[in-house]
Amino acid sequence: MGKSAHDDVLDALLEEIKDNTNLLCACSTQPTTRTEAAVTYMLATVAIDSSDFTLADGASGGRKATISAQSGITITNNGTVAHLAIVDNSKLYFVTTTSSQALVAGNLLNIPAWTITANAPA
Repeated sequence: MGKSAHDDVLDALLEEIKDNTNLLCACSTQPTTRTEAAVTYMLATVAIDSSDFTLADGASGGRKATISAQSGITITNNGTVAHLAIVDNSKLYFVTTTSSQALVAGNLLNIPAWTITANAPA
């Protein structure tokens, strides 16, 4: 028997992130809590809101949320960025890896557009 999920079901996952998060964090290590993302491992942060997300069909099925590019983010702490995290005021919503890059406090960071994909059931 085949498996399927309506786009509304997949969008609900992505909309939860889109509608409830407010901060994108560049982190030196994979955070497992909101505090680790926004404080402990944080190298730079930028405020985000629902306008930074665009939902669309995924490239190979499913749905995706594209997070818009963020530029000119002031780096707060020295370190090597390895992860991006999306949080609200109390929860860690999403973590992904990113290209490793040494960051120096006081300089500026640019984060290109990237996606979160909700794949159709396989």
